[in-house]
Amino acid sequence: MKRRTFLKQSSGAAAGLSLMPRSFGAGPQTSTPNIVFIMCDQWRKQAAGFMGADRVLTPHLDELAALSAVFTNAISTVPVCGPNRACLLSGKYSMHTGVLGNNCRLLPEHQTIGELSKSRGYQTAYIGKWHMGMNQQAVGGFALGYVAPEYRHGFDFWYTSEDHQPFHQPWFVGDDVAPTYPGGDWEPDHLEEVASGFVTKRDKSRPFSMVLSFAPPHTGGGPDFKDRFNPGKITATKTAEQLKGYGYAAPEKYEKLYEIEGSCYSRPVRANVEPIPDFEESKCVQGYFGAITAIDDAMGRFFQTLEKEGVLENTLIVITSDHGEMMGSHGKMTKGIWYQEAIGIPMIIHYPAAVKPATYRCVFNSIDALPTILGLAGLPSPGNLDGTDFSPLLRGEPQKTPEYAFGAYFRGLADGYETDAGWNQFRVVYTERYTYLLARTTYTSRVLKANELLFDRQVDPYEMKPIRRGDGQDETMDHFKVVLTAHLAGLNDPFITDVWPTSPSAEKADWSAYRKWFDKTLF
Repeated sequence: MKRRTFLKQSSGAAAGLSLMPRSFGAGPQTSTPNIVFIMCDQWRKQAAGFMGADRVLTPHLDELAALSAVFTNAISTVPVCGPNRACLLSGKYSMHTGVLGNNCRLLPEHQTIGELSKSRGYQTAYIGKWHMGMNQQAVGGFALGYVAPEYRHGFDFWYTSEDHQPFHQPWFVGDDVAPTYPGGDWEPDHLEEVASGFVTKRDKSRPFSMVLSFAPPHTGGGPDFKDRFNPGKITATKTAEQLKGYGYAAPEKYEKLYEIEGSCYSRPVRANVEPIPDFEESKCVQGYFGAITAIDDAMGRFFQTLEKEGVLENTLIVITSDHGEMMGSHGKMTKGIWYQEAIGIPMIIHYPAAVKPATYRCVFNSIDALPTILGLAGLPSPGNLDGTDFSPLLRGEPQKTPEYAFGAYFRGLADGYETDAGWNQFRVVYTERYTYLLARTTYTSRVLKANELLFDRQVDPYEMKPIRRGDGQDETMDHFKVVLTAHLAGLNDPFITDVWPTSPSAEKADWSAYRKWFDKTLF
């Protein structure tokens, strides 16, 4: 966003927003910690004030981050909603969970923080977007999802949705098979009230474990921009066809913080073909940043509830996202690609009794979240997790951290694999410095002119200069290919043999090797 169109005074622009408690406490652990896992949808790591990248207001998160462990090289294991949510909550790669796309269930055999904390006496709650398995229903014109109890993974208090209608979100509450519509409430404000109510009314003799999952800043809000400030127009009578084309949106007072001219929805976004001209002048920025500031405000109120209840100092708070958002970088929107804007996610871990405030540059993968939570909370690990427990490092103890973090992308929707050409698959390995990629996409073959690429982010932080074979880095590429090949072999992932093309002209991928996962998990 250009300086002349940005806020004249950031401090003045934030006036009127709720304030964080005066300070986050730091004291000895007095009992088993409560656990609060906060997850947003499509929130890239750059879009947080403390990261010093996007010029977005997040005063509450900034204060929290200053007193927490922050991983600046955290990545989404699979940069699409359902698969990476399964990675975050189970601590396992997608080749082990079978959640390879958004139409897959996370099967009961894979334990999450829900089961693992409930078995130790925790009260458990899942509040917000689920997106890991549902029974499809058509209620009031919406495609909605009731999740049967056997797929709720140990979360007893159940208040969830599958939709992206942040001004008129339908919710499934407990065992009710029909949704409830709380009116035109902005979804994060509504969820904050539900979460604060759960904390206030909990059994105070037992610890609690909660996932609070916001659907914004993911696209949503209204059939067109003029409706996004008028929730009454977004009704249950809208058909799925009428609801297509939703944009980024937030309550008006937050979007006004980023008021700029123009709208990218006045012209088509043609990824891979041309950059989006004058993208900074787009109202995508206004809605996207506005939603993030609104979420920051809701989180600040929730933190105040924790303080009023006297549990803030003894609550382990983890804040992250399922994936990022390109927002026009490389001429692309949304996610499903390996660039830092799409695969980079925030990762804040706050626990005054044990976690020393620090900033870490080592790679941190989504699958590392669960084992790290278990380690910090003193809960036993099931022993079959793929992720790394970073709790020794966070406690200030010596720990050798992983050199590599591995990412993958199968496709957005997992069904229809028998006829899919497989052009959107990739496998990637990250270090603090490098991104190494094997891909089968139209973008890599037709635009980047290679299906094996290396990016040196130390000299090319925006990944604008892909390194190909013959560019003087073949030895480095050889090393990473050995590392990635061994990793995929350990997962029994047939990507290299069955999907990755031997030449850019290859037209069809063989999905038969993935059938056993799809057949088990598709809903």
